[in-house]
Amino acid sequence: GMYRNLSKLKLEFYGLLPRPEKDKDLLALFRDSPNIESLELKIMDDKRAPWDPLSNFLLPTNLYSDTDHKTIDVPSLRSLVLDLPSEYMLHILQSITLPGDMTHVDLTARADNDWLTSMLVNKRCLPTELFHDLRELSVIHNYEYDIITCGVQGAGVRQNGERYDISLTFLPLRNDARTTQLEPIVSTIHAEHPMPYVEHLQLIESSRISNKVRDAAACAMVSFLAHCGPSLTQLTIHGCGG
Repeated sequence: GMYRNLSKLKLEFYGLLPRPEKDKDLLALFRDSPNIESLELKIMDDKRAPWDPLSNFLLPTNLYSDTDHKTIDVPSLRSLVLDLPSEYMLHILQSITLPGDMTHVDLTARADNDWLTSMLVNKRCLPTELFHDLRELSVIHNYEYDIITCGVQGAGVRQNGERYDISLTFLPLRNDARTTQLEPIVSTIHAEHPMPYVEHLQLIESSRISNKVRDAAACAMVSFLAHCGPSLTQLTIHGCGG
Protein backbone atom coordinates (compact mmCIF):
# COMPACT_ATOMS: atom_id res chain seq x y z
CA GLY A 1 0.00 0.00 0.00
CA MET A 2 0.87 3.69 -0.07
CA TYR A 3 1.31 4.07 3.70
CA ARG A 4 3.73 1.33 4.74
CA ASN A 5 5.82 1.38 7.95
CA LEU A 6 5.08 4.99 8.92
CA SER A 7 5.56 6.50 12.36
CA LYS A 8 4.05 9.93 11.54
CA LEU A 9 1.65 11.08 8.83
CA LYS A 10 -0.17 14.33 8.07
CA LEU A 11 -2.67 14.44 5.19
CA GLU A 12 -4.72 17.45 4.14
CA PHE A 13 -7.24 16.99 1.35
CA TYR A 14 -8.45 19.88 -0.78
CA GLY A 15 -11.62 19.08 -2.66
CA LEU A 16 -12.58 15.66 -4.00
CA LEU A 17 -9.96 13.13 -5.01
CA PRO A 18 -10.23 9.84 -6.92
CA ARG A 19 -9.93 6.57 -5.04
CA PRO A 20 -6.29 5.34 -5.19
CA GLU A 21 -5.96 1.93 -6.80
CA LYS A 22 -3.45 0.59 -4.27
CA ASP A 23 -5.63 1.02 -1.20
CA LYS A 24 -9.28 0.14 -0.69
CA ASP A 25 -9.55 3.00 1.79
CA LEU A 26 -7.45 4.75 4.42
CA LEU A 27 -7.75 1.84 6.85
CA ALA A 28 -4.88 0.41 4.83
CA LEU A 29 -2.75 3.01 6.59
CA PHE A 30 -3.31 1.34 9.96
CA ARG A 31 -2.88 -2.16 8.57
CA ASP A 32 0.42 -1.29 6.88
CA SER A 33 1.71 0.94 9.69
CA PRO A 34 0.55 -0.64 12.95
CA ASN A 35 3.26 1.22 14.91
CA ILE A 36 2.18 4.68 13.79
CA GLU A 37 2.63 7.25 16.56
CA SER A 38 1.10 10.43 15.14
CA LEU A 39 -1.68 10.84 12.57
CA GLU A 40 -3.40 13.97 11.25
CA LEU A 41 -6.15 13.78 8.62
CA LYS A 42 -8.04 16.88 7.51
CA ILE A 43 -10.38 17.85 4.72
CA MET A 44 -9.75 21.51 3.99
CA ASP A 45 -13.03 22.85 2.64
CA ASP A 46 -15.86 25.22 3.40
CA LYS A 47 -17.37 23.94 6.65
CA ARG A 48 -20.74 25.40 5.71
CA ALA A 49 -20.96 23.66 2.32
CA PRO A 50 -23.15 20.55 1.81
CA TRP A 51 -21.26 17.27 1.85
CA ASP A 52 -21.68 14.00 -0.01
CA PRO A 53 -19.67 11.44 2.01
CA LEU A 54 -19.72 8.80 -0.73
CA SER A 55 -18.14 11.08 -3.33
CA ASN A 56 -14.65 10.93 -1.84
CA PHE A 57 -12.12 8.12 -1.74
CA LEU A 58 -11.62 8.00 2.03
CA LEU A 59 -14.59 5.71 2.54
CA PRO A 60 -14.92 2.14 1.28
CA THR A 61 -17.90 1.38 -0.92
CA ASN A 62 -19.36 -1.01 1.68
CA LEU A 63 -19.15 1.46 4.58
CA TYR A 64 -22.73 1.22 5.75
CA SER A 65 -22.84 -2.59 5.83
CA ASP A 66 -19.37 -3.10 7.25
CA THR A 67 -20.02 -2.45 10.94
CA ASP A 68 -18.76 -5.73 12.39
CA HIS A 69 -15.29 -5.81 10.88
CA LYS A 70 -12.32 -6.68 13.08
CA THR A 71 -10.66 -3.67 14.70
CA ILE A 72 -7.02 -2.82 14.07
CA ASP A 73 -4.70 -2.37 17.05
CA VAL A 74 -2.51 0.75 16.99
CA PRO A 75 -0.71 0.44 20.35
CA SER A 76 1.92 3.12 19.59
CA LEU A 77 -0.53 5.86 18.59
CA ARG A 78 -0.09 8.88 20.85
CA SER A 79 -1.46 11.77 18.80
CA LEU A 80 -4.58 11.71 16.65
CA VAL A 81 -6.05 14.72 14.82
CA LEU A 82 -9.12 14.20 12.62
CA ASP A 83 -11.09 16.97 10.94
CA LEU A 84 -13.58 15.06 8.82
CA PRO A 85 -17.29 14.59 8.11
CA SER A 86 -18.91 12.37 10.73
CA GLU A 87 -19.20 9.32 8.44
CA TYR A 88 -15.42 9.32 7.93
CA MET A 89 -14.77 9.86 11.60
CA LEU A 90 -17.02 7.03 12.74
CA HIS A 91 -15.63 4.63 10.15
CA ILE A 92 -12.05 5.25 11.27
CA LEU A 93 -12.71 5.22 15.02
CA GLN A 94 -14.80 2.04 14.85
CA SER A 95 -12.06 0.37 12.83
CA ILE A 96 -9.12 0.97 15.19
CA THR A 97 -8.56 0.45 18.90
CA LEU A 98 -7.38 3.71 20.45
CA PRO A 99 -4.87 3.28 23.28
CA GLY A 100 -6.04 4.64 26.60
CA ASP A 101 -2.74 6.43 27.23
CA MET A 102 -2.74 8.84 24.27
CA THR A 103 -1.30 12.32 24.84
CA HIS A 104 -3.28 14.28 22.22
CA VAL A 105 -6.72 13.62 20.73
CA ASP A 106 -8.37 16.31 18.59
CA LEU A 107 -11.52 15.30 16.71
CA THR A 108 -13.63 17.70 14.65
CA ALA A 109 -16.64 16.52 12.65
CA ARG A 110 -19.43 18.01 10.63
CA ALA A 111 -22.44 16.18 11.99
CA ASP A 112 -26.00 16.15 13.25
CA ASN A 113 -26.70 17.57 16.69
CA ASP A 114 -26.61 14.17 18.42
CA TRP A 115 -23.20 13.18 17.00
CA LEU A 116 -21.14 14.07 20.06
CA THR A 117 -23.49 12.39 22.53
CA SER A 118 -23.43 9.26 20.35
CA MET A 119 -19.63 9.32 20.33
CA LEU A 120 -19.44 9.72 24.10
CA VAL A 121 -21.62 6.65 24.59
CA ASN A 122 -19.65 4.57 22.07
CA LYS A 123 -16.75 3.07 24.07
CA ARG A 124 -15.49 1.46 20.87
CA CYS A 125 -14.69 4.95 19.58
CA LEU A 126 -13.66 6.72 22.79
CA PRO A 127 -12.26 4.60 25.62
CA THR A 128 -13.09 5.73 29.14
CA GLU A 129 -9.37 5.97 29.95
CA LEU A 130 -9.19 9.13 27.86
CA PHE A 131 -11.43 10.92 30.37
CA HIS A 132 -10.56 9.33 33.71
CA ASP A 133 -7.51 11.46 34.58
CA LEU A 134 -8.77 14.82 33.32
CA ARG A 135 -8.08 17.78 35.61
CA GLU A 136 -9.85 20.41 33.49
CA LEU A 137 -13.04 20.04 31.48
CA SER A 138 -14.81 22.60 29.28
CA VAL A 139 -18.14 22.17 27.49
CA ILE A 140 -18.45 24.82 24.80
CA HIS A 141 -21.16 26.11 22.48
CA ASN A 142 -19.90 28.93 20.26
CA TYR A 143 -21.61 30.88 17.48
CA GLU A 144 -19.18 33.00 15.48
CA TYR A 145 -18.91 34.06 11.86
CA ASP A 146 -22.23 32.29 11.17
CA ILE A 147 -20.70 28.93 12.14
CA ILE A 148 -21.76 27.00 15.24
CA THR A 149 -19.22 24.88 17.05
CA CYS A 150 -20.04 22.64 20.01
CA GLY A 151 -17.58 20.57 21.90
CA VAL A 152 -15.76 19.18 24.87
CA GLN A 153 -12.19 20.05 25.77
CA GLY A 154 -10.10 18.62 28.55
CA ALA A 155 -6.58 18.49 29.95
CA GLY A 156 -5.29 15.87 32.33
CA VAL A 157 -2.37 14.28 34.11
CA ARG A 158 -1.97 10.52 34.21
CA GLN A 159 -0.86 8.58 37.25
CA ASN A 160 2.71 8.51 35.87
CA GLY A 161 2.80 12.32 35.60
CA GLU A 162 2.33 12.46 31.82
CA ARG A 163 0.15 15.34 30.60
CA TYR A 164 -2.45 14.89 27.89
CA ASP A 165 -5.33 16.73 26.27
CA ILE A 166 -8.52 15.86 24.41
CA SER A 167 -10.82 17.94 22.21
CA LEU A 168 -14.10 16.77 20.65
CA THR A 169 -15.83 19.32 18.41
CA PHE A 170 -18.71 19.18 15.98
CA LEU A 171 -20.15 21.66 13.52
CA PRO A 172 -23.92 21.03 13.31
CA LEU A 173 -25.22 20.37 9.82
CA ARG A 174 -28.26 22.42 10.71
CA ASN A 175 -26.54 25.67 11.49
CA ASP A 176 -29.16 26.83 14.00
CA ALA A 177 -28.08 28.00 17.44
CA ARG A 178 -31.62 27.64 18.73
CA THR A 179 -31.65 23.86 18.25
CA THR A 180 -28.06 23.04 19.16
CA GLN A 181 -28.06 22.16 22.86
CA LEU A 182 -25.35 21.38 25.37
CA GLU A 183 -27.62 19.72 27.93
CA PRO A 184 -27.45 16.23 26.33
CA ILE A 185 -23.67 16.53 26.01
CA VAL A 186 -23.18 17.47 29.65
CA SER A 187 -25.57 14.77 30.83
CA THR A 188 -23.89 12.08 28.72
CA ILE A 189 -20.38 12.94 29.85
CA HIS A 190 -21.03 12.50 33.55
CA ALA A 191 -23.14 9.39 32.95
CA GLU A 192 -20.64 7.57 30.72
CA HIS A 193 -17.18 8.74 31.76
CA PRO A 194 -16.22 8.99 35.47
CA MET A 195 -13.74 11.83 36.05
CA PRO A 196 -12.86 11.75 39.76
CA TYR A 197 -9.92 14.15 39.50
CA VAL A 198 -11.53 17.14 37.76
CA GLU A 199 -10.42 20.37 39.44
CA HIS A 200 -11.89 22.96 37.05
CA LEU A 201 -15.20 22.81 35.19
CA GLN A 202 -16.28 25.29 32.53
CA LEU A 203 -19.59 25.66 30.72
CA ILE A 204 -19.47 28.24 27.94
CA GLU A 205 -22.66 29.08 26.04
CA SER A 206 -23.15 31.47 23.15
CA SER A 207 -25.31 34.50 23.86
CA ARG A 208 -27.21 33.88 20.61
CA ILE A 209 -29.48 31.15 21.96
CA SER A 210 -32.76 31.08 23.85
CA ASN A 211 -32.97 31.27 27.63
CA LYS A 212 -34.70 27.89 27.64
CA VAL A 213 -31.74 26.16 25.96
CA ARG A 214 -29.28 28.05 28.16
CA ASP A 215 -31.11 27.13 31.36
CA ALA A 216 -31.21 23.45 30.40
CA ALA A 217 -27.44 23.44 29.97
CA ALA A 218 -26.94 25.12 33.35
CA CYS A 219 -29.20 22.54 35.04
CA ALA A 220 -27.21 19.74 33.42
CA MET A 221 -24.01 21.23 34.83
CA VAL A 222 -25.53 21.26 38.32
CA SER A 223 -26.29 17.57 37.90
CA PHE A 224 -22.71 17.05 36.74
CA LEU A 225 -21.41 18.72 39.89
CA ALA A 226 -23.18 16.14 42.01
CA HIS A 227 -20.96 13.47 40.49
CA CYS A 228 -17.65 15.34 40.90
CA GLY A 229 -15.12 14.30 43.49
CA PRO A 230 -13.59 16.41 46.25
CA SER A 231 -10.85 17.57 43.88
CA LEU A 232 -13.16 20.17 42.24
CA THR A 233 -11.97 23.64 43.23
CA GLN A 234 -13.17 25.92 40.42
CA LEU A 235 -16.40 26.30 38.44
CA THR A 236 -16.76 28.74 35.55
CA ILE A 237 -20.06 29.37 33.75
CA HIS A 238 -20.29 31.85 30.87
CA GLY A 239 -23.60 32.89 29.30
CA CYS A 240 -25.82 30.39 31.15
CA GLY A 241 -28.89 31.07 33.21
CA GLY A 242 -31.99 33.15 32.59
